[in-house]
Amino acid sequence: MNNWQKWIAGLNPTNPASVLAMQPLPATVNTNGIRITWQSVSTCTYYLQRGTNLSQPLSIIRSNIVGQIGPTTTVTDTSATNAGPYFYRVGVQ
Repeated sequence: MNNWQKWIAGLNPTNPASVLAMQPLPATVNTNGIRITWQSVSTCTYYLQRGTNLSQPLSIIRSNIVGQIGPTTTVTDTSATNAGPYFYRVGVQ
């Protein structure tokens, strides 16, 4: 990620610990879906993509997710209720 991309994501380009990173996903899926959590900033809007096969493009399952005031944002993918596999990517709009 170059400095311009880091600035767009609300990160500090001079701090190596300032990253856009997802938290580990749970090992099992429950009937309510999968909770996806990532490090975020309140000044950014995010989108969430999901796929079931890495050889296919990921689809946007949610957009216009406002970053939370705390250090992380969490979204529940309520359509992910079977065994998967599921692959997720978060991005800044």
